[in-house]
Amino acid sequence: MSGLCLCLTDSVILVQRNTLEFLLLGFPLHTTLLMQNDLIKLVTNSLRTILRRDMSLNRRIYSWLLGEVQNSNNKENESMDVSYFEKYSKLILIKSLKIALKNSISTADLSPYKILLSLLDKVEIAPIINFILIDVIRTVTLVDDCGEVKKSVNSFFGNFDPSFIWNFLTTQFEKACQRKDVADECRKLPKDLSKRTANDVDSGEPSVIEVCYLSESLLDILSLEIFNDTTRVFLPQVLFAITKIITTYENNLTDDEVTASILLCTKVIKHIQPMIL
Repeated sequence: MSGLCLCLTDSVILVQRNTLEFLLLGFPLHTTLLMQNDLIKLVTNSLRTILRRDMSLNRRIYSWLLGEVQNSNNKENESMDVSYFEKYSKLILIKSLKIALKNSISTADLSPYKILLSLLDKVEIAPIINFILIDVIRTVTLVDDCGEVKKSVNSFFGNFDPSFIWNFLTTQFEKACQRKDVADECRKLPKDLSKRTANDVDSGEPSVIEVCYLSESLLDILSLEIFNDTTRVFLPQVLFAITKIITTYENNLTDDEVTASILLCTKVIKHIQPMIL
């Protein structure tokens, strides 16, 4: 396993290409010959080949993830690709991306954002963003403040419709408000509000307080002026949604959660610009 991982990160493209070919033919992601943790290691290391922007490498890694060798004789190949990915590859890829994100925090490594953007170009793979985005945002807030990181983060989020990001966060906020079984320590604001932070990558569903913190952090990090609709349309919608959700689920919320929600609303209001008629 160590040898295969080293070959996947070799500086020679031919070595990487032959290794991917070997995995594609000998160790498809539905194999019972390897444990899931071994497959996760292989996928984690193979993802870095995407950074080389080599068509021959990309073709092999996508074929591996989509099980195209197994489906090559099937006439309905596209639907088979999706079902194979959903059944065998999706969970492994999500876990691999979370490992890459977690490893990038201490070094301010920008490669996970580039890898993820490339993966999202594949229609069959793109839906994983719903399962990885909260950890992308956690990573963004946990990494040391750096101009290059901020630039890359803005470039990353610039590939999405602004409404998607803010709708995603309000959905996370509502889900958190609906849950009653969150541990008490996740429901308390620290005495010093400046010491609030994000949870670790791959730490599960976010609490109300964490969603509020992550949303506030994005308001500071993202260049909101790039899209006029963000400050004039989408943020007012966020404000309205949060207010409505708090009112709907008030019996589920602690005082600290209400406080965190009001702090977020205050921050949103500061960024809202009136419509010019």
